[in-house]
Amino acid sequence: MLKVFGEDLAHGPLNAVSVAGGKPMDVSATQGALCVYVCAEGKTVINSPVEVVFSISDTEIGEFTEIDYKTLNATQYFEDGDVMLTYTIPCDLKKYLAATVNSSESNTGAVRVTLGYLAR
Repeated sequence: MLKVFGEDLAHGPLNAVSVAGGKPMDVSATQGALCVYVCAEGKTVINSPVEVVFSISDTEIGEFTEIDYKTLNATQYFEDGDVMLTYTIPCDLKKYLAATVNSSESNTGAVRVTLGYLAR
C-alpha cells in the first residue's frame, strides 16, 4: 500500500476503548486524490463494532469538528495488512483531517488508519 506522508491518522491496539488519533494531516489542495485506509495489524478479530470518526479543522491544533464516521460490524476477521475499510476524502474539506477509533476490549489485534492515493 502506498502511504501518503508516511504518517498515520491513528494507530494502536483494538482492545482499548479508544485508539487516540495521531497527528492531523493536511489534506488541502489534493483535488480529491486522497482516501483513508483502515488496515489490520496482526490477526484482527472484530467481536464488537468499531467506529472510525473523521474530524476536520482549519488549523492543526485548532478545534476539530466531526464530519463523518464509518463502522466495522462485529463478527469479522482480518489478516495482517488487510484493508478493513476505505473512506474517500471529499475534495472540499477544511485543511486538516484527524481520525479517532472507538473500539471495545473484546476486539483483538490492532488498527492503522493512514492516508492513501486514489487511482485515477
